[in-house]
Amino acid sequence: MVSQILLIFLIITWPLLFLLKCIIVETRLIDGSDNNAIDPTAGIPQQPFLRSISSLNFNPDSSPVTSPTDFLGLNPNGSTIIKCTDKVPLGMYPMPRCVSNIMCSYHVQPYDFNELSSYRSFRRTSHFLTFFGQFIVSDIALSRSTNPTYPIFLPADDPFYDPNPNSTESPYQVNVPFLPANRSDGNNDTNPVTRNPLLSGKNLVTPFLDLNNIYGLSDQDAIDRLRDTSSNRGKLKTSIINGEHYPQKNLSNGNYIWGSTSEISYNIFLLAIQTIWIREHNRLCDELYQKFADSWTDEQYFQEARRWVIAFYQKAVAEEYFGAVLGRPLPAYQKYNPDLKPGIDTFFQTVTFRYGHSELSDFYRIQDEYGDTLYNLALNDIKNFTLLEQFGLERVLWSIILQRQEEVDIFFSDSTKKYISPDLSTYDLVAFDILSSRDRGKDIFSII
Repeated sequence: MVSQILLIFLIITWPLLFLLKCIIVETRLIDGSDNNAIDPTAGIPQQPFLRSISSLNFNPDSSPVTSPTDFLGLNPNGSTIIKCTDKVPLGMYPMPRCVSNIMCSYHVQPYDFNELSSYRSFRRTSHFLTFFGQFIVSDIALSRSTNPTYPIFLPADDPFYDPNPNSTESPYQVNVPFLPANRSDGNNDTNPVTRNPLLSGKNLVTPFLDLNNIYGLSDQDAIDRLRDTSSNRGKLKTSIINGEHYPQKNLSNGNYIWGSTSEISYNIFLLAIQTIWIREHNRLCDELYQKFADSWTDEQYFQEARRWVIAFYQKAVAEEYFGAVLGRPLPAYQKYNPDLKPGIDTFFQTVTFRYGHSELSDFYRIQDEYGDTLYNLALNDIKNFTLLEQFGLERVLWSIILQRQEEVDIFFSDSTKKYISPDLSTYDLVAFDILSSRDRGKDIFSII
């Protein structure tokens, strides 16, 4: 009788134990594969952005719709003679820089603080939302530009840049004929004859909320660059500065190392959010080690901590970020749909998620524990990532939590019009967004 009961018990419990074991050891693959039942490779890096809206906005030769400066209105030295007040010829669109200057500027004095405050968030949402959104973008959509160049020409009446190098009209204008820009990467082909004319762009990362900006793009990538395998606790590498843990640095140049690319340094607020997740991962590893000690391998610790951190991150995005941005929670999850191909639509990456540029301010206050301002950082100054170490993580986070972001609208801060990129090129974020939209064949927004 006892043996029969034991046999029945094993028959009932063995499948359950096997299923439990499968659940425990199953982990999300770092490279994004095996997320779709129909196409296991859907969602891996280096995939073209999806295109749900057909390309309506190309010329017959696959070039973007033109502005007057594309074919006419240029001086021999390459500067423009077209002004923003000139009539746009039929079949052409306004110069991106003119749209930026006329439609998207504040048109207030720089020290009119009362008027400037009227452009800040009506819902009083903070700049933490601004940079958390940028962090999400770096996780799900990273593209690159390539040849050929497609410059942003400057109007002759530009208030900041003077496209005529021989002009002496204003000592405050910067003499450049155009702002540098390149067309999107189509099919990873720089040959103008064979390259993909639609230029949907290519996503260099996975489209999932999986923190590949923390964990890398493959198992080997994580081991080679990001994981501290010497500890046997599954931890991520860090740099210890002033007794605090920060993302690891490249010792040859001092730059922080970013998970999804070999190396990148955006700004101190983005790096602060990255630091939160790295510290949480390592904290969980220590907590798990207190329970399992050396009975677990380094891989088990890494994957279990990673699983929890991604879950925390996804919950924060779904229940807090989207709720604050959209003003309502996401609709309830229904069921898995294998026909829904995982990926990022080029319209979302090129247009929708660029809304964050309108949230940027000209200055960011670094504040102490009493809310008093210690420093005012200009938009270009926040790219000095060493300031994160000088101010400390807690102070940097409190500072962006206490400052209202700009309202999401058609207006952009003045500093975005003369933004200095990491390669020290000066460009206009608004004009660049408009040019990128045309480059990828997006129609005017009132039609879409």
